[in-house]
Amino acid sequence: MEKNKIKIKEKESEVKDSINQYLDEISKIPLLTKDEEIELAKKIQKGDKEALKKLVKHNLRFVVSIAQRYKNFGVPLSDLINEGNIGLIKAASKFDPDKNIKFISYAVWWIKQAILKTLSEQTSPIKIPIKARAKSNKLNYIKDAYFREFGEEMDNEEASKVSGFSEKEIRDIETGRLKFNSLDKAIGEDGDNNLLDVLEDESVSVEDEFIYESSINVLRKLLKQLPNRQQDIIKMRFGLDLDRRYTLDEIGEKYHISKERVRQIEKEALNKLKKMFDR
Repeated sequence: MEKNKIKIKEKESEVKDSINQYLDEISKIPLLTKDEEIELAKKIQKGDKEALKKLVKHNLRFVVSIAQRYKNFGVPLSDLINEGNIGLIKAASKFDPDKNIKFISYAVWWIKQAILKTLSEQTSPIKIPIKARAKSNKLNYIKDAYFREFGEEMDNEEASKVSGFSEKEIRDIETGRLKFNSLDKAIGEDGDNNLLDVLEDESVSVEDEFIYESSINVLRKLLKQLPNRQQDIIKMRFGLDLDRRYTLDEIGEKYHISKERVRQIEKEALNKLKKMFDR
């Protein structure tokens, strides 16, 4: 039994290393300008496969940003990224360069659909009440019609005006589409979060989310310049690369120090990080 656990942990570590290497590689690929996207899209319409590959390649980072929103839903992140990439390829092959929109604004719908499809296929379905199903069908019809008309995903504010549902209702309806065992099902080993806690914030654009992810990557690098204990305490306090955030008491227990001492170390570490950011 113990040997099996070790093998599983080793396998998980290998997968994590592989994903980190992939993230490192795609983060070095520069973004395209709108004019470059239009030029590539026109070539794609003429059957240029190299143009298709290029448009996809330069937008892979956005797939990761979207996939990470769903990483705690029971499907490996690597699988979500793979499915999202398939959605990205579909988007690149269908993108109309005459539409006056950025490619990623169009592609996000295809990426999400691919990810949500694999989530619904790989998780246990639940029975959805008739009223909830009717609301879901109505919202789906409205958003699909908008996408066909304008070529980009409809945001929840606009969907709220058209459907008559509140933005919270819309988020709840879209959560229901994932068909998990329960919307209140605990996730993570400590069970302190539920599915609603980890859904994406629809008010944040993919571009903004990418900027956020980039900032987190910078923070990870800066953290390495701190002493090990300060690194650990900051990671635990903010849940960075962990399942959850830890309380001052929990960290104090781990390091056999008082709650107040943990607070002091956290403050010292944050001050150091702020100075690094301000350089």
